Amino acid sequence: MTLPNLRSVACLSLLPALWSALVACDAVPGGGPGVNDDLTVDSFRTSTNSRGSFSVDFDVPENADHFQITAIGDRDEYVYVEELWDPSGERVVFWRDWWDNPRSLNNAIFGDRVAAFDWPSRNVDGKLTAGTWTLVGSMTDADYYYATSSGLEVSTAYKVDGNFDDGTVAVRIVWADGVDADPAVVAAVEDAVERWREVWTGAGITLRERYVSSTLDPELRFAWNGDDPDVERQSQSKDEDELQLIVGDQVGRTLGTYGVAGGIPGTIMPSGSTYVVLSWLAHAGRNAEFDADEIRLMGETMAHEVGHYTGLFHPVESGYDTWDALADTPECSGWRTCEDLLGTNVMYPYSICGGGTCLATDQLTDDQSGVMNRYVGAL
Repeated sequence: MTLPNLRSVACLSLLPALWSALVACDAVPGGGPGVNDDLTVDSFRTSTNSRGSFSVDFDVPENADHFQITAIGDRDEYVYVEELWDPSGERVVFWRDWWDNPRSLNNAIFGDRVAAFDWPSRNVDGKLTAGTWTLVGSMTDADYYYATSSGLEVSTAYKVDGNFDDGTVAVRIVWADGVDADPAVVAAVEDAVERWREVWTGAGITLRERYVSSTLDPELRFAWNGDDPDVERQSQSKDEDELQLIVGDQVGRTLGTYGVAGGIPGTIMPSGSTYVVLSWLAHAGRNAEFDADEIRLMGETMAHEVGHYTGLFHPVESGYDTWDALADTPECSGWRTCEDLLGTNVMYPYSICGGGTCLATDQLTDDQSGVMNRYVGAL
């Protein structure tokens, strides 16, 4: 499979978002939420063969309800998930079924520098069975030639949950260099987190957050570059069960992008792509001062982008001819019909604005809520 990866970054912009041609109780002072006993992680090494393929067997324990497998190449390669086989010998995922499919299941099928694959992710995927599973994948270099005899790090994360109707997601909110020096920005972000909490409550998710400072680039240029060593160093100090939201001035020196998720889904493991990034300046507008509507919109962006990180796609893409793989999000076509049916959905691909304000987006379907609650970091 030597095709280029088509979908690697999900973003919410001032204008309809297009796929890139490749893709939280009160803050806890003085420390994080702690490692959750219901999350078990392990890592091991493997390598590709002479055809650029690899296969890994991993044992799912009896009490596990969900797993995430993350693969990262040694030399900045793209990693693709091609097949997933269950302990009975049934192939439950095959890349050909999704490559040209107008519905999206998981970005790791299309390749990424940090490829994270979750299973089961939807209600229709059924329950996880214990035993030995097999994942088959491949790697290419930046020019999409197979990377042969190349090493990669593979990590597995299993969670014990038993209830996919409610969960707690721990998020480490990281201030890019100097951003938390402005009290007005800090206050606006904290108020936006309250809106995010309110939105996610509708999906049965409790948000648990804490704030830390950093020296990360406030222009967030790494968001368009994929795997980033500074982000990886920062993520090494997160708690095992935490996600990361990085708040900066701009996303890649642009004022038109609200935020970007590092994967759909994103990995729970420390890596250069363990991030959701958010531009406070894009939300504050031309005067760089927040009003109530702008704060509300920023909170909804947080809910949207971290929604991507937990595995949610846009219910319809802004070309109105591709959709998510969920049964209860309408398969609409055309901007007017889609905005009427899905414009208030948290995961709609762009903000519907007019008259100085934007339409509130706070709706999530049962299937969307199920994906979020199944995510390995929702405990």
